[in-house]
Amino acid sequence: MFLEKEGYKIMLENLPDAFAYHQMVYDHDGNPVDYIFLEANPAFETMTGLTRDEIINRKVTDVLPGIEDSSFNWIETYAQVAAAGKSIRFEQKFDLFQRWYEITAYSNKPGYFVTFFRDITKRIELENKLREGERSHALLLSNLPGMAYRCDFDRDWTMRFISEGCYKLTGYKPEDLLENRIISLNDIINPEYREFLWHKWQEGLASREIIQAEYTITTSGGEVKWVWEQGQGVYDEDGNVMALEGFITDITDRKKAEEDLIKSEESLSITLQSIGDGVIATDKNGLITGMNLQAEKLTGWTFSDAEGHPLMEIFHIVSAKTGKPAVNPVYTVIETGKKEAMANDTTLIARDKTMRHIADSAAPIYNKEGDFAGVVMVFSDVTEQYRARQAIKESESRFRLMAENAQDLIYRYLLFPQPHFEYVSPSSTKILGYTPEEHYADPDLRFKLAYPDDQYLLELMVKGDISLDQPLTMRWVRKDGRLIWIEQRNVAVTDEANNFIAIEGIARDITELKEAENEILRQKAHFEALFTNTKDAIVYFDNDRNILNFNVLYSRMFGYGLEEVKGKNLSSTIDSFKRVTDYTSPRILNGEAVETESVRYTKSGQAIQVLIKGGPVYVNGVMTGGYAIYSDISDRKHAEIELKYMSLHDKLTGVYNRAYFEEEIDRLDSRGEYPITIMSADIDGLKLINDTMGHDVGDKFLKTCSKIMQESLRGTDILARVGGDEFIAILPSTDEKTGELIVKRIQATTAKYNKDHHEFPISISIGIATAVDHTKSLKEVFKKADDLMYNSKLHKGTSAKSHIISILMTTLGERDYIIEGHGRRLSEISNKIGIEIGLTSNQLDNLNLLAQVHDLGKVGIPDHILFKKGPLTKDEWEIMRQHAEKGYRIAVSSPDLSGIADLILKHHEKWDGTGYPLGIRGKEIPIECRVISIVDAFDAITNDRPYSKAKSVEESLAEIKRCAGIQFDPELVEVFASVIKVNES
Repeated sequence: MFLEKEGYKIMLENLPDAFAYHQMVYDHDGNPVDYIFLEANPAFETMTGLTRDEIINRKVTDVLPGIEDSSFNWIETYAQVAAAGKSIRFEQKFDLFQRWYEITAYSNKPGYFVTFFRDITKRIELENKLREGERSHALLLSNLPGMAYRCDFDRDWTMRFISEGCYKLTGYKPEDLLENRIISLNDIINPEYREFLWHKWQEGLASREIIQAEYTITTSGGEVKWVWEQGQGVYDEDGNVMALEGFITDITDRKKAEEDLIKSEESLSITLQSIGDGVIATDKNGLITGMNLQAEKLTGWTFSDAEGHPLMEIFHIVSAKTGKPAVNPVYTVIETGKKEAMANDTTLIARDKTMRHIADSAAPIYNKEGDFAGVVMVFSDVTEQYRARQAIKESESRFRLMAENAQDLIYRYLLFPQPHFEYVSPSSTKILGYTPEEHYADPDLRFKLAYPDDQYLLELMVKGDISLDQPLTMRWVRKDGRLIWIEQRNVAVTDEANNFIAIEGIARDITELKEAENEILRQKAHFEALFTNTKDAIVYFDNDRNILNFNVLYSRMFGYGLEEVKGKNLSSTIDSFKRVTDYTSPRILNGEAVETESVRYTKSGQAIQVLIKGGPVYVNGVMTGGYAIYSDISDRKHAEIELKYMSLHDKLTGVYNRAYFEEEIDRLDSRGEYPITIMSADIDGLKLINDTMGHDVGDKFLKTCSKIMQESLRGTDILARVGGDEFIAILPSTDEKTGELIVKRIQATTAKYNKDHHEFPISISIGIATAVDHTKSLKEVFKKADDLMYNSKLHKGTSAKSHIISILMTTLGERDYIIEGHGRRLSEISNKIGIEIGLTSNQLDNLNLLAQVHDLGKVGIPDHILFKKGPLTKDEWEIMRQHAEKGYRIAVSSPDLSGIADLILKHHEKWDGTGYPLGIRGKEIPIECRVISIVDAFDAITNDRPYSKAKSVEESLAEIKRCAGIQFDPELVEVFASVIKVNES
């Protein structure tokens, strides 16, 4: 017995997990068919509701009827454990109890196994609810700009969820990155930033802070993009990191704008016209002196209409929260001479009343003498970002964090009774390098933070000698010694007696903004870097279309060196062979902003599909020429052509599809070029081939038929596949007589093919009809041709199927055991049993025919399964079991076999109902099938098979008797035994 020691028995009796001990039950072929309960503990009784008296020494199929039909194969799974002596652990739903269990199973000796059960239904239900919630979040995130994600904290950033914005951002579909199927996020991140991002996350997770990072990626198309990422860790109850969640968005335009500002007015104009931010320049009185194309687009005003007008007339802004007029940052700069940031909750009302959320800044412009000369304002349309933030705020808390602005430091500093920090937000660690706890522990840390030259500002603020109504800008020293600029917005806190007792404030790191004020000094170098390194070809030219300059990409695209063509007309480099008729440069020099697709030619004459963007260049309001940006879109154009081809052609055969056929019918109907003949064709017997030999064979058969028809038609004829085995041919300018000749040509080609290929004869049913004028529509003619085709199919359908079935029978004879006398032996013994039990002459005839063709369906079983040595796998056994149904479908199609089709279907049913495919039992099984079942099994045991050696008659007869009442009719077993003994004597 498995449990022999009393100690183990006591332990199992008190074990909270369900325990059971089992013995496997095998059939005569050694296949596992059941298992028996030998022992179970009280927890098993409690968990299943089954008492030990009900289950001990009983089969599981008796205790739990229907378990063998469960979606999970319990018997097979435990048989593998019992056979291999291995231990397995898995989670599975038990259909009969509608409960989920965590199951551990192992074997202590062959044929026996132990199971431990733990009910995990509640956990699974919670996980399903969580997944449902995540699906709703995924729907929200799929509509947000940028890419939201959930990933593992590993070196590949293995994605578990990723929003639809992935494709626009990276060029890869979300499913390409999920679980690193095609590529990992780490592979997309450029190598120089991988360690940086890894350490960034390590620091953020260690302090449980939200991380923010900027880095570059390379898209599937080879484009390098700057992205901004914000995210945080997701932790379990023990504080362990379960996953990372965050949001990644494209900041390439902003980075380019920051890095590529130029001082040269001409070069600056080109850049300003290309960037995605709006730019407006005014003089010192606030009158507009310049606008780029994006500013025109966002405000709805052209520069020609706006020039010289006060900014307030053109740039109308209100508070997004209140709708009241907002302070224009340009006028603030004019008053203060200092750079002014615009709040992110500002709304711009365009000329056509369109409202957009905008953000960015305004800065003073100084002339060479250092005198204030005007203001430049840069603003961006952040409507989508604003909406995204609003949407994320309304989602669940872990998704709100993606939109919350956690960059600012929030604090409360008490002055009494002793100065100290009462509260400091976690963002202090990122901004200053000091944790909130370090602020609380050191009240004097505020002096360590302040740059020595700026400490007097803190003293004035604490004394109340400095106004808190305006932001305070000063320098702070981080813990690592780095100097940063901070903008503070402070509020005085007073007690009931109006005494100044505390300061509450928000501090923002504006170091980047400060550095941006100096960026104008490096405009020339930055412009040249942009011009040189961009992925697109750029050229700019004068008012006569003569080339002034172009970048390296332009040289590579068209094959010219700058010195080779500088000063020459632009058309000489993009159209040296005089093939272009749609030049864009004249339109640009007419003041247009151009965006179009066209073809241009290289120095060698190669055509390139390009997207052209361009516009005029102005200096002090005077047009000095223009610029054009060329992007190679050849691959996209080729993909569009491929897509169009696929939309009009059948994928399998390559001929046209139904959509093209219907378009062509309508087109020919409208043109009225008669006569037009339509041919309807149907492949005979295709369904029978698919059902028996599989769709791979059927597809090859179908392609061969399509090729025969294509070869027989003329070059002007149109062939389309309009259904599974249906084809239509349109024969333009063809009368009925010519159409008949084409049909005969198809029939002759078919006959020639069948003469050379005997495996499966091709038979095509064809009907044709002709439209001689417009009195009948082509759709009516098509209907007539279709009716004639079905009439032809009706007349020859039976003979075509019979021919195929005859070939299948021959194929079976070559593959199976008929040539070895299998069918003859089955007929002889079955006939004797039939006579002994008094079958009618009709039943005897059916029995003899069934003995010959009962395994007809095996013609569709692959050789590697049919002739396999050793037991079949689960999947192979499922394929083998299909032969009864395949044989049934073949027999139904044959007049000679249709009478025994039902017998072929049921010849593998078992007396106890465990057979296939119907699972019927007892005398529900036809008597002929019950006879064949016994005789077929006996012949298999007494003759060599690929999977077993022949046994003696005595051994075989004993095996048959052992299975009486289980697999075989017990009464017929007795009759069979007597017949065999008579034969032997």
